[in-house]
Amino acid sequence: MALVSLLTGEMAVGVGIAFAMIDIAALIVLLIPILLMGLVVVLLGQAGGLTWNLLTIALAVLAGGVVAGGLLFVMAMLSVPVAVFFQAYALYFLGSPYPKLGEKMTIRAKTSPSPGNLPPASAPLSAS
Repeated sequence: MALVSLLTGEMAVGVGIAFAMIDIAALIVLLIPILLMGLVVVLLGQAGGLTWNLLTIALAVLAGGVVAGGLLFVMAMLSVPVAVFFQAYALYFLGSPYPKLGEKMTIRAKTSPSPGNLPPASAPLSAS
């Protein structure tokens, strides 16, 4: 059991570093157009005569929250394969020393019963 946590911990550090780099690259790729669109909106608003009042500040905070939530969603979706892998890795690794777990994890093809192994037919219901 300690071996699984040791192996998983070491792999998690390496995978965490790799996915941090992937997340940073994705953030840079996504933030460039988002910041350019924000700059265009601010400049158009200033050209249109908008000033910073309660409504514009509230809209800016709302837009920032939506953008931050979207970026967090993208980062979470990028890390889904890692989460699935570590869960499956731990289960398959533990499946060999624990036979009951190993039996539940093996997938057996469902075959049709042979004629000699058919279950007994039930008696017909009485029509009373």
